Amino acid sequence: MTLAATKTRARPGGDAAAFAASIARRTRQLAIAGIYRAGSGHPGGAMSCADILGVLYGCELNIPGGAALDPDRDRFVLSKGHAAPALYAAWAAMGYVGDDIPLALRRIGTTAQGHPHVLDQPLSETSTGSLGQGVSVAVGMALGLRHQGRTARVYALLGDGECQEGEVWEAAMSAAHHRLANLCALIDYNKLQSDDRNANIMGLERFASNWRAFGWKAV
Repeated sequence: MTLAATKTRARPGGDAAAFAASIARRTRQLAIAGIYRAGSGHPGGAMSCADILGVLYGCELNIPGGAALDPDRDRFVLSKGHAAPALYAAWAAMGYVGDDIPLALRRIGTTAQGHPHVLDQPLSETSTGSLGQGVSVAVGMALGLRHQGRTARVYALLGDGECQEGEVWEAAMSAAHHRLANLCALIDYNKLQSDDRNANIMGLERFASNWRAFGWKAV
């Protein structure tokens, strides 16, 4: 589920869809390998967002030269921080980091924490893991970029189970109030969370209508 209109920025040279698919495929391979080596992690949440990460990094995000600190870069916030194995793997698939990063997942003495940590990984825009907080930070980033007069966009990826958090809806209400056209939230709508199906824990439907009621364009 995509919650704002986006303008595709296809990578130059070659077929954008094929490139995104290749990034997603490599993301799955490295994420599973990292989780297997660690003997710990969230394989379901990592696999279900691999295609989203492939499209974002392969076609959409504007990161000039892959520069993590370029002030005009698009920002990506993994609000569902437990999918960190896929995030690290996507970075490696794009060539931003080496394969050693996703393969060192959750190992003591490495920078590949079980959730993104901004002090360990410069490509992490913020530390996430406490569900609901990532999208709130993304709202603040979008406000800051607009205040600075920058054209960069902010993308936040949430889990659908994460949307049971009240903070998600506070962030959604705030974004609509401030008319943040530079913010796009995407939901990994896999209908599952750690312990059970979403519907058995706290139903989300009518999901798209709920976002529209908070002032969003839900696609």
